[in-house]
Amino acid sequence: MLSKHDKMEINVIQEKANPLFSRKEVHVTVADSLTPSLTDARKIVAEQFSVDENLVRVRTVDSRFGSQTFTIIADIYDSLEEFNRIVKKTKQEVDAEKKAEAEARKAEAEAKAAEEEAKKAAEAPSEEAESTEEAQ
Repeated sequence: MLSKHDKMEINVIQEKANPLFSRKEVHVTVADSLTPSLTDARKIVAEQFSVDENLVRVRTVDSRFGSQTFTIIADIYDSLEEFNRIVKKTKQEVDAEKKAEAEARKAEAEAKAAEEEAKKAAEAPSEEAESTEEAQ
């Protein structure tokens, strides 16, 4: 099966080291029939420079109207620690993290409640058996 980017042609226009931010700043052109999304652009840059996708931050994907050539401007960081130190999270990313944490806490609380109910259910039959024995 052919993927949507089989005829893609990639050229590195500029590659500049920036030691202050521990990153490499790159400009890449991609000739393709479809405009790459940000995640596709991240994959393209990661594959081209043989790095982990988590170390790549795509700044822009530019194109001209009617053209099938796209320019990707991206930063490739040396380590995940440097990436997290320098790149600020967007409001959407922060909100998504808060929502995920709240859901995790809620699931944990529900699991504890279910566990307590199971313990009570296990103890209850033994207490009923003792009370029936005493009644006889």
